[in-house]
Amino acid sequence: MRLESFRIGEDEAPYMRVMGRPKRRGFYRPSDLLGYEHEPDIPGRTNRYGMMGRRDRAHPLAKAPGVCRVLLLGDSIAEPWWSADTLEAELNSGERYRRRWKSYEVWNGGTGSYLMRAEAWLAARDGGPGSTMKETGRRYVREILETGRARSLPVVFVVFPYLEPPGRLDERQRLEYATITGVLSETGAAWLDLSGLFEGMRRRGAPLRYKPHDIVHPSAKAHEGISREIGSFLTKARLL
Repeated sequence: MRLESFRIGEDEAPYMRVMGRPKRRGFYRPSDLLGYEHEPDIPGRTNRYGMMGRRDRAHPLAKAPGVCRVLLLGDSIAEPWWSADTLEAELNSGERYRRRWKSYEVWNGGTGSYLMRAEAWLAARDGGPGSTMKETGRRYVREILETGRARSLPVVFVVFPYLEPPGRLDERQRLEYATITGVLSETGAAWLDLSGLFEGMRRRGAPLRYKPHDIVHPSAKAHEGISREIGSFLTKARLL
């Protein structure tokens, strides 16, 4: 199924009018928050809670003792079922992750084009269409961190750079990366940059891309390495 990006920059009411329109039929449904969300119980795609993944469809809503739950949020990079499944498999793969928890459940709340909608919503609510990328990013990160602190939930940001080598990126792509990493650094958030992992995979000729000309979405195989990198980061940061 092709996940098409949602259009934001329309001439008339470029922010708020667009927010209420569903992204596509069948797989998504309208939502009061950012315009659309996943339909629940789509065979092979979503569980009864409307979250992507295969393993997590069996997780009961009531959390069992000794279980650590990880909520995965993001756009189409996080959305595929394998992004949660590979991370859950990694965290349950050995004793190195079991200092505090018996087992882990990864719940996948990734939704295609979610970040575009969130950025548009923040810009429309606070700064208007003239907000810079950095201003919107600061608000986005700040609100996530404040929500986590209010509920005593640790938050980790994972930076997925473009899959092209840095020398092939255009000015806009380089600005995006610099803005994201700069905002995370200045806010003091816990964050992991996957640039080094991706560079190593390119050198080894590992299957990095989901599709040959896709410079955004890592392959299912790449998510195995990504999951190990995330697990190592969480362990070193003593978040597990």
